[in-house]
Amino acid sequence: MQIPIFKQLKLLPKTLKNGLSANAFKVDVTNPSSNQEMAAYAYSLFNRLDILIICATLDPKFDNEHADQFIHGFVDFPLELWQRALEINITGTYLSTQSCIPYMLKNQYGVLVLISSIYGLVGPDQRIYQQKDSITQSKPPFYPVTKSAILGLVKYLAAFYAGQPIRANALSPGGVYNGQSEEFIRQYSSRSIIGRLAKEDEMNGALLFLASPASDYMTGANLVVDVGWMTW
Repeated sequence: MQIPIFKQLKLLPKTLKNGLSANAFKVDVTNPSSNQEMAAYAYSLFNRLDILIICATLDPKFDNEHADQFIHGFVDFPLELWQRALEINITGTYLSTQSCIPYMLKNQYGVLVLISSIYGLVGPDQRIYQQKDSITQSKPPFYPVTKSAILGLVKYLAAFYAGQPIRANALSPGGVYNGQSEEFIRQYSSRSIIGRLAKEDEMNGALLFLASPASDYMTGANLVVDVGWMTW
């Protein structure tokens, strides 16, 4: 008999400052069995599974360490990287939701929050990725394509589970600070109405809203938190 993934890892709960605890374990989102183990483990902890927030994504990093990974244009973009991104960003999200929904239906309650992006709504402004005295980079085609697909999946799930206690919504953040170069930060910020990238914790309120009963009257929606990126 195969030992479940979560038992192999033997991960212990982590106590947080507020007295709550958090459990963690590795999941290969592209693997159906790994996703099923994840859902089963979560259900075993609490005898219910209420909320799934899925954000596993192959997301290009524009820093010195990864500078040579996204130097391709559209015509010469590697097929293997395109296929890998679709496998993680779309299929991984599909498999994770597919594995968790049966437990939500069992307890007659479930909230799905799928993380998209402003680039699921508009095309990337490639000018902000061009940096002086550096390798020419561009936002790869797989990112807006897969983030658009997330919005389609959200609408599908909301409509498919109409009349059942399952809600599905998307959160589409704008740029979040993550150690980018000063030049990138300056170029991105120049397009932002507030004039900066988001801080790491500035999606928390929107995410809690979508995951909580405060958004009970929302399903199939997309909450955009983009510091006015698409207002111009």
